[in-house]
Amino acid sequence: MIKPEYMLHKDPKMEEDFSLAMAVSRGDQLAMDTVYRKFAPQILTICRRYASEKEEAFDLLHDGFIRVFEKIGSYRAQSPLGIWVKRVVVNHAINTLKAKIKWEGLGDELPDIPDEEWEENEPGDPETLIALIQELPNGYRMVLNLYVFEELSHEEIAEKLGISPVSSRTQLFKARRLLKKLWKQ
Repeated sequence: MIKPEYMLHKDPKMEEDFSLAMAVSRGDQLAMDTVYRKFAPQILTICRRYASEKEEAFDLLHDGFIRVFEKIGSYRAQSPLGIWVKRVVVNHAINTLKAKIKWEGLGDELPDIPDEEWEENEPGDPETLIALIQELPNGYRMVLNLYVFEELSHEEIAEKLGISPVSSRTQLFKARRLLKKLWKQ
């Protein structure tokens, strides 16, 4: 259970988040339902980026929220509750999917890969972009998500996934190249 002394902010929004988290930590079903309804749509979108298919995304969402409810006692209101929920679910997705990745073309053959830019007609529709990301091989998709959406460095990605920073760069380069090819089709 969350201890009230962990409340570090006087911000009304943070107090509201902290109170909601405390209620969840006490097992309040209404509070759990509130957290799920408030954050699930956004978190599902994130899960869809990590998953290769919709069913896998729903599994990540479901199991991710189980982890959220199990770990809610560690919430300290140092960031908004939604950011904390996202972090827990993303970490769950990484840990779940990491074992399924068959790294393609790992090696130290590319010391530095420049960012590749989209052309003028980049995908503007989020649903189209998510569908294209889901078509990427698991390793490409994982590194792309961590680099682009979670804004991790190649060193941080390498540490999380147990690969070298050069391999992370290689996977990102290949992911972008394949994503661009898929978009053109």
